[in-house]
Amino acid sequence: MDHATLSNGIPVYGFGAMLFIVFIVSTWFLGRRAARFGVPRERIQDMVIFLFITGIIGARITYMIQYERPWYEFIQIWQGG
Repeated sequence: MDHATLSNGIPVYGFGAMLFIVFIVSTWFLGRRAARFGVPRERIQDMVIFLFITGIIGARITYMIQYERPWYEFIQIWQGG
């Protein structure tokens, strides 16, 4: 078994949980750092969300190229990648 299950049966995968924790901690840390330099926290939050989404898309594209998957499977993230 490679995941834990919440009380209502929703699987919680380790990689996804760690990705979520890193997202929250890095957003908090960068927001504090940015405040020291006079950069608004909202700008950092927008940047982090943009980088997160583009990172997920880039990882999916890399997976599809590496495993020679057809382009129409791009949105089928439950199939791997």
